[in-house]
Amino acid sequence: MNISISQELCRRLINDCYTKLPQESCGMLLGTIKGNHLEVKDFIPISNRSNQPNQHFVMDSQEWVEQWNLTLHNSKEIIGIYHSHPSTPAIPSLEDLTTLWHTLPSYWIISLMNPKAPEVCAYSLFPSTAKNPQHDCGNVLLYEKIPYVLK
Repeated sequence: MNISISQELCRRLINDCYTKLPQESCGMLLGTIKGNHLEVKDFIPISNRSNQPNQHFVMDSQEWVEQWNLTLHNSKEIIGIYHSHPSTPAIPSLEDLTTLWHTLPSYWIISLMNPKAPEVCAYSLFPSTAKNPQHDCGNVLLYEKIPYVLK
């Protein structure tokens, strides 16, 4: 699988994450899927309702459903989600690896750890049989980095 995103859209996504600091930003990515290629065409920020928003994200379920319904009515496709890591690398955390978001084609993390050089990484998450050692919430997901092209 490969992904493309415009430089302008990637810049807007990073800027939106900066505006939410020190909290984690989160939202949905819209675009198209053609065979093994994803093209990101837009993003929609969703409010973070975590009790610890500086360290975790929980998307506002009402906003998610409203935006999901709008995408259906506008013939748009949700091709992934994104969230920021304000002070850690753009690598899935244990919390990320126990998410239910693995059913979407892409899972993006934007690291703002180095403010002068933000890092954007896209991943594919998939189930494993490994158990989460810190939580009794099921299996840990495996991940694979997906290359993307700025156009």
